[in-house]
Amino acid sequence: MEEYEEEANNKRKNYIEEVEEEKEYFIKRLRMELGKNAVQIASKILATISSKELEDEVYKSFINDLVHINENVPNKEILDESRNINLYSSKELSKDEKKI
Repeated sequence: MEEYEEEANNKRKNYIEEVEEEKEYFIKRLRMELGKNAVQIASKILATISSKELEDEVYKSFINDLVHINENVPNKEILDESRNINLYSSKELSKDEKKI
């Protein structure tokens, strides 16, 4: 009788361990899938809102920060004004933008 009890306890223990392993695997797969879906959703949202106007606003904001860098840098740790700043952009710049 004790052998059957011990065997039943071992089977129960093994079953519980298998269920826990399957649960952990399921949670891992679920997290990966949710992460993948979040990236896909974010990509679609960005593709929808990214437009020429948005690019222009980001560029103007960046250039404005550069133009006013002396006001924005703490302790006046500024660049030497005699040096040029080279800006490389994947965005095609207009003639007016190149003058800045």
